[in-house]
Amino acid sequence: MTLRYNQVEVPPGASLPLKESLQSFRTALQQRDNWISMWEEAYDYSFPNRSSFHSHVPGQKRTDLIYDDTAPQSVPKFASRILSGLFPENARAFHLKLGPDIAVENRTQEAQIMLDELTQYIHESIWNSNFHEECHEAMQDLAIGTMLIYMQPGEYLGQFKFKSIPLTEYALLQGPNGFPKGWYFWKEKQTLANLEQEYKSRIKYSDKLREKMAKDSSLSDTVVTELVRDFSKKYECYKFRVFLLNCGELVVEDKIEGYGSCPMITARWSKSSSELYGRGPLLQVMPTVKIVNHVMEMILQNAEMALAGTYVYDDDGVFNPHNVFIEPGAFIPRAPGSSIDVLPTASKFDIGQMTLEERQRNIRKGLFVDDFDKEGKTPLSATEVMERRFLSATDMGTVQGRMKTELLNPLIRRAVYILNDQGIVDIPAVDGNQIVIYPESPLLRAQKQQDIQELLAYNQQLLGMFGQMGASAMKYGETAQYLAELHGIPSKLIVSKEQMAQMMEGAAQAAEQSQAAPEDIMQMMGQMGPKG
Repeated sequence: MTLRYNQVEVPPGASLPLKESLQSFRTALQQRDNWISMWEEAYDYSFPNRSSFHSHVPGQKRTDLIYDDTAPQSVPKFASRILSGLFPENARAFHLKLGPDIAVENRTQEAQIMLDELTQYIHESIWNSNFHEECHEAMQDLAIGTMLIYMQPGEYLGQFKFKSIPLTEYALLQGPNGFPKGWYFWKEKQTLANLEQEYKSRIKYSDKLREKMAKDSSLSDTVVTELVRDFSKKYECYKFRVFLLNCGELVVEDKIEGYGSCPMITARWSKSSSELYGRGPLLQVMPTVKIVNHVMEMILQNAEMALAGTYVYDDDGVFNPHNVFIEPGAFIPRAPGSSIDVLPTASKFDIGQMTLEERQRNIRKGLFVDDFDKEGKTPLSATEVMERRFLSATDMGTVQGRMKTELLNPLIRRAVYILNDQGIVDIPAVDGNQIVIYPESPLLRAQKQQDIQELLAYNQQLLGMFGQMGASAMKYGETAQYLAELHGIPSKLIVSKEQMAQMMEGAAQAAEQSQAAPEDIMQMMGQMGPKG
């Protein structure tokens, strides 16, 4: 059962930090309250096996409202496709590059190779963690609008640990520019002994509470974790607190600071400028989901009537319908002259089936899981498949930018912060000025693929108009490096500018001596190879 703001009270005699935390927590719950009815409706029709926003017992059946499984099946597929589009498993999702603030003399290939190695290290740490399992759970909430992941260092150096926090167990606090400035997530009936093991020396229980714990080792409470940005500091700084809601005690108080120190990763699908929580594609198709459920319910009712039938009979005082079961092989007695006739129904649901299929397709399309229809048709060509995927990526154009800003960038900044804090690396913050994050995942690379196609089309036009001489209109070294950046090729495989200049110079001298045509220079460069 989710918390409501009227359940949070400030106990008499509470300390000033606890009073401040409880008041902010109450404000966050109040801002969240208006969304609960809409979220609960989405959970009822699309998440039948998840905990509810209302009274709920683990294992309780919550499928009574569901007559069509299009939405429950489409939401996990949506999460899988978005996750594989952003963070493909065992494939690169990003790479780090030197930013514009790095001086020219420091922008060496060796520095970029070091960033490439760090990029690979972060990828391997993510692949070896529980990221994909937890992120898939969180992205199902992204279908509603907002997802939340708690990222912490693992038990070993270089290890990451992720925890998906469901929409039923957290509240956000409104900050400037529409971004959250505070996060509250809670766990009901959490054993205090386990909590002490989690925070160890950081936790501080009162003597009175320790006496209760000594008498009852299974003592539990609703534990609330608070993280609030401290804007009085010029640098990134957060107040971290843990308090017990029922006991009214603040048991952990700390602060974390540094660029990338925030462990909470919050991403929204889309949002209004005045709203804190996001609105996902599932909310857009919820009217269709309800219509499909209602149509399917009526179809099943009509099927039941068609199978069992509805009957009329002459009331002669002999026939009692309450003692008769209409089933195969049954003999039903009746008085002479009386009759039992089938009552025809007026409902014909042939058109209902057509409406159902069309709206089911709209639900899948709205959740970006509409598979290519190949039934009874020639299989799609590779070009058509690529074009459809490009159109799908275009439909999510603005979402791609938000996923990069609110999910990918905070995740990588947090990973670099953890590695710096553990002493594994010693590099500047990934702030977009000294080190920049470039996405490589299929979903975020749609524009880069378009740039590659335009470059290839331009090159084909030059060759068509001017023949091999048209190729000389392009700068080979810069073009090769530009294509390498678009494809995400590691820097250690790319010829440096100095090596490229040497190759060009050597090829030009060889062409002059042999009086070779200019179009043969590239062939000579390939034979010479880079020096060093």
